[in-house]
Amino acid sequence: MPINLKKRIIRQVSNYTLLFPISLSAIMTLIVVAIIINEASLSRSVLSFVEHEIIDKNQSINSQTQEVIENYRRDIRFLHATPPIKGLARASNNKGVDPLENTTYAQWKTRLEIIFAAFLKNNPDYEQLRIISTNKKGQELVRVDRVQGGVEVIDLNRLQNKGAQEYFTASSNLSDGEIYMSEISLNREYGKIEFPYRPMLRLSMPIFDENQNRFGFIIINVNANNLLTLLKNSINTPFQLALTDSNGYFLSHPNKDFTFGKDLNSDISINNNYTFNPVANSSLSLIKPKSNAQTSYYTARKKITLALGEKQNFLSSHVLAPVEYIKNIEMERRTKLYAFLLILVIVLTIILAFFNRSLRKSQELANARAQSEAIITGSSDAVIGITNNGIVSSWNNAATLMFKLGELEAIGKSINDLKIIDQLNFNEIIEKFTGGTRQFKQDASISNGSTKRYFSLSLSAIIDQFGMFIGIAIIARDVTKERTIENEIIKVNHELENKVAIRTKELKQASEVKSAFISNISHEMRTPLNGIVGTLNLIKKEPLSETQKNYLEMTEVSVSALSVLINDILDLSKIEAGKLELNFKEFNLIKLIESVCGSMAVKAQEKGLEFVLDVVNLKCKTITTDPHRFSQILTNLVNNAIKFTETGFIKVTAYCEQTSNDTVTVHVKVTDSGVGIAQENQNKLFTAFSQEDKSVASKFGGTGLGLSICRQLCSLLGGEISFESEKSLGSSFHIKLTLSNADTTYYSFAPRLKNKSFAIVTKNNELADSINNLIAAFSGNSFSAEQLQQSLVSDDIKNVSLPDFILIEQDDTLLKRLDEMWPTIANHHVIKVILLANRGYPQIKTRHVQASLLSKPILISEFLKTVADERSLEDKISAGSSNININKRRESDSVKTDNSDFKGAHVLIVDDNEINIEVAAGILSCLSLEIDTASNGQQAVEKLVNSVANNHQYHCVFMDCQMPILNGYDAAKQIRAGEAAPQNIDIPIVAMTANAMMGERQKCLDAGMNDYITKPISAEVLVATATKWLSSTFIKEAPLENNQLNEINKPISDTLDSQSLPDWDKDNALSRLLNNEELLIKVCELYLQSTPMKLEELEDAINNNNLSQISKLSHGLKGSSGDVGAANLHKLFDELEVMASENAMGSMKNKLELIQTSYKKLESTINSYLEIQPSS
Repeated sequence: MPINLKKRIIRQVSNYTLLFPISLSAIMTLIVVAIIINEASLSRSVLSFVEHEIIDKNQSINSQTQEVIENYRRDIRFLHATPPIKGLARASNNKGVDPLENTTYAQWKTRLEIIFAAFLKNNPDYEQLRIISTNKKGQELVRVDRVQGGVEVIDLNRLQNKGAQEYFTASSNLSDGEIYMSEISLNREYGKIEFPYRPMLRLSMPIFDENQNRFGFIIINVNANNLLTLLKNSINTPFQLALTDSNGYFLSHPNKDFTFGKDLNSDISINNNYTFNPVANSSLSLIKPKSNAQTSYYTARKKITLALGEKQNFLSSHVLAPVEYIKNIEMERRTKLYAFLLILVIVLTIILAFFNRSLRKSQELANARAQSEAIITGSSDAVIGITNNGIVSSWNNAATLMFKLGELEAIGKSINDLKIIDQLNFNEIIEKFTGGTRQFKQDASISNGSTKRYFSLSLSAIIDQFGMFIGIAIIARDVTKERTIENEIIKVNHELENKVAIRTKELKQASEVKSAFISNISHEMRTPLNGIVGTLNLIKKEPLSETQKNYLEMTEVSVSALSVLINDILDLSKIEAGKLELNFKEFNLIKLIESVCGSMAVKAQEKGLEFVLDVVNLKCKTITTDPHRFSQILTNLVNNAIKFTETGFIKVTAYCEQTSNDTVTVHVKVTDSGVGIAQENQNKLFTAFSQEDKSVASKFGGTGLGLSICRQLCSLLGGEISFESEKSLGSSFHIKLTLSNADTTYYSFAPRLKNKSFAIVTKNNELADSINNLIAAFSGNSFSAEQLQQSLVSDDIKNVSLPDFILIEQDDTLLKRLDEMWPTIANHHVIKVILLANRGYPQIKTRHVQASLLSKPILISEFLKTVADERSLEDKISAGSSNININKRRESDSVKTDNSDFKGAHVLIVDDNEINIEVAAGILSCLSLEIDTASNGQQAVEKLVNSVANNHQYHCVFMDCQMPILNGYDAAKQIRAGEAAPQNIDIPIVAMTANAMMGERQKCLDAGMNDYITKPISAEVLVATATKWLSSTFIKEAPLENNQLNEINKPISDTLDSQSLPDWDKDNALSRLLNNEELLIKVCELYLQSTPMKLEELEDAINNNNLSQISKLSHGLKGSSGDVGAANLHKLFDELEVMASENAMGSMKNKLELIQTSYKKLESTINSYLEIQPSS
């Protein structure tokens, strides 16, 4: 026998001897592991079992409670439906007699007392039935009590007033059919708790009369003892039950001394007397009494809802499982498991003894199997076995097919002699495996004439059970198809790359076409819009009626919305094309933010919102970026905040922080208390043409472009925008701009308010915080509003502490108290009172207090001017940002200039659109110019040539760019080339273009034009531009006096004597209509057609006390009456509108009679006038 074989047999015998103890040890190890796992999971499984039991019991208690409560609701609905309930209300409203059934109030009351008494006799759960009046502020009208086992009707003298009870207030506000349910509490009589204690549950339903006017409510008192006892008895031992109310006070507890702590003024509650420790991954909590920590329970809380509403009424069920009960279950399960494992060990030991002998024989076959398993592996491929001497020991069928060599021809031969794969040197391979390598892979190929085959080889060492290297297993796979496919993929990828390059070129061309289209369409869209805007500006100069002004304002709003939409689309297109112009310049950031917010706050305040501005921590004096685009971002965010906020506030906060030695970051936050954005919709907020959902678009409107543009503009300015939002709670948008420190200047606030104290009286916390920040920045001190109120009620006003300044909302009730005490206060203290009001609101009059007015939102400069009589920031926004229409106040309906007069100056307007020509000419008419026009560039050149020949030279040309025959660019080039006469080479040419694309301004300047204004044309910009260039080319004559007083636009109240107002002032009406009598006839006819119906609606509104409808109709009729010259009616409708705002219902019917009488006179007068007019 070979020596190696002997060694292998000795090793096998040794392994067999050790097999049994190793197996037994493994079994014992598994059992120990099982015990450890069981101990680790035992408590969790027992807790899970107890948790389900507690949840089931809690659910059972909830079901029983809801069933009982529903029975109570059915009973009160039954009692509410009895005839005496409505009968009492009808009789009470009709002098004690029910007109429907001719029954007196006393009869109905007696019947109801009989019904209540019978009901109590048959329903032992109920203790008391009552009818309580809301008209008599809580007085009991009917009451039947359960007394010492019997039923007693309470006489009139013993009826009580329950107006101070909580359930009275709640029941008085119930809607028809709604049921109020109180918390369970101890019964009280005459304000004192009855003894023995009786827990009561009260249910009530409102009573309305036939006109749906509130009469009172029916209320039943239910003895809750039966319910509590029922629930307590449903819990079996060892479990216990604790019931708590919504405040945590016990209604039921194993210790009766713990119950009804709320009514008995005791602090005993579940939160005060127990400590809670939640159990991980479970709904259970471990609770311990604070007085006896050794007694612990596991519990789960179940909320039992009794009633829904603004103040939810609910009970909490706490089923308690003692910790000892849990431990007993654990011990029982542990004992069962250990007994089972002991039996299992004995059985397995016996089985192992029998199997040990069979395993010895099985092990002898292991060596033979090792080689065969290595060969079988991957049998679908060629599998070749080689000894460590390089001799082929096995050769499968797949190898025969692959290498065209039979098994008999291969086995026993040296692998090198077979030469099946030339790339392999098997001597080197054997050396690798002998050196310790166990497996490696290699690619190889075989060439056969014109064909070539590729193989993937996997070579593994064959190791016997003793770890000895005895041979090699070669697995060969033919990968010719895969390699061919791979080459095809490379070829296809190359072709795709060529196609992508071609497609990229096509897309670039399409982008260029799109840019050209945007350039043209911007001109075509802005040109008619310019005509509309200009025409509106011209109409505003004319005398207008109130109705016409309203129509004009409505049109302006629509045009403005259209302009914003066009600008948004163009901005988005320019950003996507990378052609948006940015104009970086230095400007005062605080001034810009205050100006934007100052103008937009008016819109927010009109909605009743508080607009708060806090820029005190913005220490940057000037920054360098694009002010127009920054203003566009801020305006968009503030406008969105206003749009999506119905109540609450809008707050704009700005501050800066030094991020490094070279950079500073400016932060601007726009926060609102609006509708907010749901979490699942926040990811699409910055996507173009996308809004939160369809409901938002339908309710608030909008295109979904604003925020997308804001994000891209922020990115272009080197910043970013983010937001936080929660549905129904509001949103906060955050702009961050990172700027160069070298381009930023800073300032610090001087301690202007040092040693000065300020009291702020406002109900808005956001506003109070911002003012406090402002005061602190200037070293002022805060004086609390509570301390101020206490000081004002002091008897010793001389010695109390009062602030130096009082900032108070002018509608605050404290102002009246302050005004009454002012003569006394002023004798001992020097205080400055500042009234806070929305912008544009007049200052209210006070009898004694001499107050200043400070408009909201509060600007730093206005604050210092009002408080310290000085300004804090003198710098203005850079003049280069004139295109930012911020803080624009409409003081007049007409365009104002600096009174410059250019009478005799000759200008040429060139445009192919007649509306645009009329608009420009109309705007420039205020400068007393001689205006000539041309419809294309060729006509303009010809007119310039003729002007020199006729010695009537032009002083300025306003040139459109897109025109037929000869466009504005080429016309300007010809003029600069002298083709329009040498005298006109230097004439100022101002481009008027609707093209908004980047580079348009430079294109106009390159063509030789001097200036550039965009359409729609702004009247202010056009007049300012004309003044600028005419001042350099035309010597002005002496200015004319401006004595244009427009009597037509005066309101009726200014032109008529209020003591003798005529029914119809025809002359005044005619003058207001520019003496157009045909128009006056039409207006009068329309007035007579529409007014009677509106007067009927007004009469109905007065009869129904509908104040909002009265105010609306009065306001409309006042305006239409003014349009036709009905002076007396105008005054009467104005007075009626004031009455509606002051809720003066008592005088409205008399005023309506005066209106109807005056209208009949007016109707007769106008009809007489219309009868003598010629028919149209």
